[in-house]
This record gives sequence, C-alpha cells and structure tokens, in this order.
Amino acid sequence: MVGIVAYPIVAQAGEVNCTFPQEDPSNKKKIVTLNSMGIKISIPSNYRSMARGDGSIDLVDNGTFQMFDCLVNNPEGVGGRGYNSINIYKSKAKKLFSNSESFEVVPNQPNMRVIWQQHGEEHDLSYSVKLRIKTKKGLIEVEQTLFEVLIGTDGVKNKIDEMIEIASLIDIL
Repeated sequence: MVGIVAYPIVAQAGEVNCTFPQEDPSNKKKIVTLNSMGIKISIPSNYRSMARGDGSIDLVDNGTFQMFDCLVNNPEGVGGRGYNSINIYKSKAKKLFSNSESFEVVPNQPNMRVIWQQHGEEHDLSYSVKLRIKTKKGLIEVEQTLFEVLIGTDGVKNKIDEMIEIASLIDIL
C-alpha cells in the first residue's frame, strides 16, 4: 500500500500552494491511544493521527498532515507528493493467523503475528508484510506505506524485522 497525492505542482495566481515537505521522525516520542482500534502506540512527537474515510487511521509526519489539511480546506489548492505512513485498520481475517498464511510470532506478544504473503508469478513477484493484532475490538492490521519494493527473502526478512519493531511500540488496551 503506497500513498500518493497528485495535484498540479505550479501554483497559479490565487491558488494555494499545499506543498509541505515531509519531516524526519523526531527522537522525542508520544503515546497515541486509538480506542476504536483497541491499542495505544508510541510514535515520534512530530507525527499525527489522521482518520481516513474507510475507517482506517494513518500515522503521518506533520508535513504530510499539513499537506492533506491544506488540500482538504482549499479546493483550489495545488501540490502533492508521495508519503510514508503507518496505516492501521480493521482486519478482514477471521483468525489471528491460519495455516495457509506465512507468519512470524512476535516475541512476548501472544496476540500479535507478522503475516506475509507472496503475490504474482515467478518473474513478477511481490510481497506484502503486515502486523495482525487481536484486541478487544477485534482483529486489526498495521502496515507501513513506503516507497519500496521487497525483493527476495532478504527484503521480506528485513520488513518482518521492521514490523516486529513496530509491534514493540504497541500496547493492547
């Protein structure tokens, strides 16, 4: 899942420029409680939560949040860019994991699994990696939206390790 916002880049007279640079994550952290998802998560203090129309929540840097806010509040706004986020949403799965899925157990977290799937054919393979969590609110999934292509088992292993790191930042309510 990759986020891209595309609007004309050059502002004309009277238009609002909604191009805000992406901010690097700060070292200072804050805890965000997402009651609707049944979790709380530690995120960089310059990140914000952003509700999406499909019920999911994106955690984005402040520059990305400002860009979306500007585009929503200015119909004539111009600008845009790709963006990275952590997307949290209700899972369509019925179980924390199934025997037909590839998964890794998250250490010390019996209600969390990193699920990964291979898509495509031999010469056109892609992979998806996500964290699935069993909460009192049901199953949720956490994915990173980054501009990257997972290549081979090393790429998948690195992504699994990243998702286990994200899992360490999450507490189930």
